[in-house]
Amino acid sequence: MTCNVNFQRALTVRSPGPYLAESTLPHPIQIHRVLHMAKPAKPDLRSQFFLSLTYREIRDALKKLSRHPDEFTEARLQAAIYGDPGNPSARERLRLKGQVTALRTQLETNGFIEPLREGWVTTERGHSLMNQKALKPILRQKGLSLVESAITTAARYNTDTTANRYVSKIFLFGSLLTEAKTVNDVDLIISVLRKEYATSVDWDDKERQRLRQTGRRSNVSWRASTEGEAERLIRGISPYISVAGERETLKFLGEKGEPIKLVYSFPE
Repeated sequence: MTCNVNFQRALTVRSPGPYLAESTLPHPIQIHRVLHMAKPAKPDLRSQFFLSLTYREIRDALKKLSRHPDEFTEARLQAAIYGDPGNPSARERLRLKGQVTALRTQLETNGFIEPLREGWVTTERGHSLMNQKALKPILRQKGLSLVESAITTAARYNTDTTANRYVSKIFLFGSLLTEAKTVNDVDLIISVLRKEYATSVDWDDKERQRLRQTGRRSNVSWRASTEGEAERLIRGISPYISVAGERETLKFLGEKGEPIKLVYSFPE
């Protein structure tokens, strides 16, 4: 496929190692492939989502719900949105219940939550909303430099022989692939794969060694604390970098044609 996006300036990424070929964005765009898929625009946090509730209020409610690992009920959703109503009248309880049920349906329809067992959980799109920040727009060139930094960070991570995962691909999508002079953030999809070892015992030993080296801990499992380290490194570059989950984002995007570009691949 080809891309019709014209950047005003080029972004040059030079390889710090043999696995990252020099590439130039935009013209001609020297990347491994170009995909076209729809990207739901990030909402203005100040705009209304449902009745008088703004996206910012929805974002903050999802953050509250995420503090508990289990699925949430409509009652917990109500508490996260409206707080503790104390001792409402029967009429008020019915009114709130009707609103919360309609809100929950709207959240499902928009892909922010999905049913699980006896309740609901936040989807990757919901997590993206949770992580959305109300930052001032930055110049396009600054956004392009952040892409370069993300690629360099991924390449450096892949030289770490003690890491048990590696960054396989980085996709760029969103407003940087338009001709906008300013952008609100830098949208990336990062694909991280496990390195192959001879046996599962070898894998577990390597993971424990990595944990001791990094000093990270997890309340869920010892393995979970190493899984997101590459994404954390890239997110840590700047609050303007937004990392979307690969599987569900690629599935959710899809039908209308905003471009998404593969800007990094390892091995080539």
